Amino acid sequence: MQREEAEAQLVFWNDIDEHNPQFSPLFYVQVTNFQCGGYSIGISCSILLVDFFLRTEFIKTWASIHNNIVDHNNERKLPLFYLPGVNGTTDSSPNLFSASTPNKNESKTMVFKINAESKNMEIEWCQQIALACVEDAENGLGSEMGAEFCLFGNESFEVIKIESCSKHGMLKPKLKANMEVIYANWDDLGTNDVSFRLGNKPVHVSHWFRSILGGVVVLIPSPEEEQGAYTVNIFVTVPNEKF
Repeated sequence: MQREEAEAQLVFWNDIDEHNPQFSPLFYVQVTNFQCGGYSIGISCSILLVDFFLRTEFIKTWASIHNNIVDHNNERKLPLFYLPGVNGTTDSSPNLFSASTPNKNESKTMVFKINAESKNMEIEWCQQIALACVEDAENGLGSEMGAEFCLFGNESFEVIKIESCSKHGMLKPKLKANMEVIYANWDDLGTNDVSFRLGNKPVHVSHWFRSILGGVVVLIPSPEEEQGAYTVNIFVTVPNEKF
């Protein structure tokens, strides 16, 4: 089994029930304990609910609370993660859900950064930045974005705009001299530094978007200013279809 397929098994997701959407969770956490030792934490959520930076803050806060509990309860020799109501003598973990496994191989993502003139991003500005990054992502990944793709733009930390963008007749826009798009990566999120035990950082961290027909571009402002500038992070997810 390839790594991508194995990783997908460690994340749970259930599509929203169109008949009863009010009862559909938008955030899942799956903790897997391995028989050989170690564990994995799989988190899946709707981009409308939590962006990558908020999710990272959630994990950091969780780890901080956990470490404080461990520090004050050294006498307790419980597993790092456990189900208190489940008999620990069973050979396998109980199947609490009927898992819907997201397919990691459906798409690929490139990450970019650009300096913004202010915290609030107008949707027209988001469209220009998206088109500027799509061409670079297509060339870098060797896959082609759909003729129409979905754009998620955080105009502010409270407002998310969703637009359908088309590549037809659109030329790569010329950006201002002080608005250079630079390549970034997933490590900038800081998830690699999360530790549920002091000094015990993750051996591997993986991020991906579930594939959306045609592709998707997500623009998220950084939570904090970087060197006095407002930075916007652009995630371009292209369907895994070669040229």
